[in-house]
Amino acid sequence: MDQRRVVAFLAISVLVLILFAPSQKPKKGDADNAPPPAADQLAEAPEEQLGEAVENPAVVGDPADEKPADEEPVVEHGLEYVSLGSVAEDSPYRVLVTFTSQGAGVRRVELASPRYRDLHDRGGYLGHLEVAADPTGGLLIQSLGAGTPAAEAGLKIGDRILSASSDGQLVPLDTPEQLAELLSQNKPGGQLELQVSQGGAPPVGLSVTLARRPLEIIRPESENFLMRSKELPKGLTSPPSFQFTFEQLGKTKIGKEAAEIVGVELRESNWEVSAQDETSVTFRKLLPRVSLEVLKRYRLEPIPVDQQANRDYPGYGLSLDVEIRNLGENEFEIAYQLDGPNG
Repeated sequence: MDQRRVVAFLAISVLVLILFAPSQKPKKGDADNAPPPAADQLAEAPEEQLGEAVENPAVVGDPADEKPADEEPVVEHGLEYVSLGSVAEDSPYRVLVTFTSQGAGVRRVELASPRYRDLHDRGGYLGHLEVAADPTGGLLIQSLGAGTPAAEAGLKIGDRILSASSDGQLVPLDTPEQLAELLSQNKPGGQLELQVSQGGAPPVGLSVTLARRPLEIIRPESENFLMRSKELPKGLTSPPSFQFTFEQLGKTKIGKEAAEIVGVELRESNWEVSAQDETSVTFRKLLPRVSLEVLKRYRLEPIPVDQQANRDYPGYGLSLDVEIRNLGENEFEIAYQLDGPNG
C-alpha cells in the first residue's frame, strides 16, 4: 500500500513540473534560438534601441529624455477621415461608418434604411463632409460617405465649396457654421446649387438633391448638446468612439486622473491609415520610445447576396481587432484601455 502511494506521489509531482515549469527563454545574444526579426521591424526600430523602455522605465515616463542620435524620426500624420459602407438603400451595407485618424476612432455611424431617420434635424442632408475653412477660400471637404447626396452629385475629398444657393442667389461660404445654417433652412428633396473648385481648377456648378438626415447611432457628443443649446458646456470634450491607450507598460502605470502614460500619445494624436479596402481599414501607430507598434483593424461585413432584399436582415457587422507588436527583444507586461461608443 505504501509503495503504491509513493508511485502515485511521484507521478503527480512529475505532472505538476511539466504543467507549471517556466518556459525557457533564449539567452541574450543567442542568435540561434531567437526568432529572426521582420525586415520592416528592423527598419523602424534600430537594434540599439530595442528593449530600452523595459530596461529603463524612465524612458516611458519622461518623453523629454534625449533620444539616441540614430533614432528614426517619427512621422507626424495629419487628420484624415475614412468611411466604410453606404447610406444608399440598394447597397450591400446597412450602415455608413466614418472613422477619424485621431485616436483611430469611430466618428459616426449612420443607418441606411429609410425607416430610421433623425427626428430632431429635419433640414436638408448633404452628408457629413467634415468641412474646414480653407486658407485659399471656401470650405475644404475632408470626408465623403458613399450614398450621400454629396457623393451622388460628384463631390470629392479635397474639393472646396466656394458658395451655395437654394433660391438663385449664391452665398459665399467661409465657415462650417454657414453651411450648416443653409442646410437647416432647406428641406429634404430640395435642390442646392454649389460652386465648387476641384483640384485647384476654376469653379464649376454642381446641383445637389438634398435628402433627409439618417439616424445616427454614434456621433460626436457635442452634436447632442447643440440640439438643445447654441453653446457647448465649458470643458466639454467630444472624443471619437473606441479610443485606445496603454494603462501599464512594464513598471510604468498611468497616473491618477491622467488620460495617458506620459510620452504615449494614442488618444489625441493622428494614426497612420496603413491599409484600406472596400470592407476594412487599418490604423497604425508606431511607438519607438517603447519599441511597440499598435494596429487597429475595423471590418464591416456586407450583407449576404441572398439577404440583400430582406429589409429586416441585421447587417450591422462592424468588428474591431487590436494588435500590439513588441519590436524589442525583452518581454514585459502591458495593460490597455479600450473605450466604448461615445455620443
